[in-house]
Amino acid sequence: MDRRDITNQHGAKVPTETKAIRHIETEEKALADARKLYGIFVRACGLVGFRLNTVKIERSGYKFTEKDLQKGAKT
Repeated sequence: MDRRDITNQHGAKVPTETKAIRHIETEEKALADARKLYGIFVRACGLVGFRLNTVKIERSGYKFTEKDLQKGAKT
């Protein structure tokens, strides 16, 4: 079978299984992205004088609490 990307009947490119598997979100990648967002949010809140009580971020079915998002925290 030809393993190159194909075009479906609607004209959209359909990736091979290998490319699709590489784009599956892992917990580590979701946590890294959530930590970036958390860092930006904490800095922005600090600049305008807001204090955070509780932070929860959910991405791709993975849920992270403030403890998870703090750098160096173990999940």
